[in-house]
Amino acid sequence: MNKLAALLQRTAWSEGVLLVIGLALFATQTLTVSPHKSAAFDEQYHLTAGYSYLRTGDFRLATTHPPLMGMIGATALLQDEAIVLPLDHPAWQAGDRFLFSDVFLWEANPNPQELLVATRRPIIAVGLLLVLILYGWARQLWGRHGALLVLLLAVLDPNLLANARVVTTDLGLSCFLALATWRLWRWLVAPSWLNLLWAGLAAGLAMSAKYTGLLFWPAALLLMLFYPRQADQPTRGQRCLALIGIGVSAYCVIWAVY
Repeated sequence: MNKLAALLQRTAWSEGVLLVIGLALFATQTLTVSPHKSAAFDEQYHLTAGYSYLRTGDFRLATTHPPLMGMIGATALLQDEAIVLPLDHPAWQAGDRFLFSDVFLWEANPNPQELLVATRRPIIAVGLLLVLILYGWARQLWGRHGALLVLLLAVLDPNLLANARVVTTDLGLSCFLALATWRLWRWLVAPSWLNLLWAGLAAGLAMSAKYTGLLFWPAALLLMLFYPRQADQPTRGQRCLALIGIGVSAYCVIWAVY
């Protein structure tokens, strides 16, 4: 028994080390590349909408996408009192998202690349969260070796690496949709109110990141209808009530964001 316990302890320790190495590899790739990459064509629009919303509470620029990812990126700028938000510019009065974003990032402030690099760091943190979600889900589905394979694929995936270093909506949508679907699946396998709460919070965050976060609901409905039920798992009626609970939680998150 002592030998078995020691083996399990060594296995858990080595798995933890590999997980940390994977996360460090992901962070290193994104953090080191970010300062050398100019703005994506829509990056300034998300950043400006999020920053102006945090500074003023005015939603006028967040018209084409929800503001969450821009707000997450802009948290890196809130302590810098030297940043100029030109609210006296006619583009602000007109609610011109595109012109005002150009003025804010490229004209009103002398260090646009530094602002971009700073605001990308919180997005990289969301990317790390996505890697952890994929690892955790794979760990529950396929065990240790399957999870490590998913970790390797995730930290070397060009799509994840590219989207994790720009202030746009796609990475946040992927992260929160994955979290919501994972916790909903987990509730079907091992029911707990905590899993339902996580599913609702993540669904709300997904819809606050991008309007296509609404795609969670048809996926959730299909899971509830067709996921095979074991004797100790939720009934159809309980699944319907769970969907309502998830919806209420998601609505509360959206309300809080706005």
